[in-house]
Amino acid sequence: MANIDDVTVEMMLTLLKEGMAPTFVARGLRAHGLCSALLRFFSGPILTYEPAMARLFPPWLPATVYVERLDLVVAEDRLGQVADLATLADALAYLYSAAITTAPATNGRVAGQALAETWAPIYGYLAFETMSKHSLMESGQVSEVLLNYESHSLTALEQKRLLTLRQEIRHSVVKFARRRELVWPKSGQGSRLPPGIPPFCHIAGRQPGPYRFGKGAEQCMS
Repeated sequence: MANIDDVTVEMMLTLLKEGMAPTFVARGLRAHGLCSALLRFFSGPILTYEPAMARLFPPWLPATVYVERLDLVVAEDRLGQVADLATLADALAYLYSAAITTAPATNGRVAGQALAETWAPIYGYLAFETMSKHSLMESGQVSEVLLNYESHSLTALEQKRLLTLRQEIRHSVVKFARRRELVWPKSGQGSRLPPGIPPFCHIAGRQPGPYRFGKGAEQCMS
């Protein structure tokens, strides 16, 4: 178990909210003894449908992902376990990138209504849950795309889909982080990718499991 007290956690959360790079917070977590499995998830990439879509995230979303990851890994560490779920913000970021990838543009803006029918309710749920939890509604930091979906309680089937998606995302994030350790060892030796390991964008942008959001999404995501 790591030696991370509440004061240190609050300081790290504040730094993340203010824009501190997660890599610096990860160094602090490592110094306090957080295990490698939890460090990999915390410091891993934000999974997106297409790598370029991360540049279109609203400013608050990346910070929110790492804030929620920090809360989660600290909680798991204190329980003495490593779970298999990504955060709700992770799932929101993934579905957000899918929405803005597939949605038609209107006057230079994204309409954000192109998710498959089976996933749109989950997206709306995640959007409003995340924004409410982090007081983003009150602060005015709301994206137009997120507001195009309605929030409601999830059905049992939708809850199962979301659970599976969170498992797939966490697996993919940790998988990339583990491969990154092979590419960039702690000694810092070498910066080129060895044969057989795809570039960052190919891993970070890969769809987890069976999920697809482009052409034929209705069939693939039923």
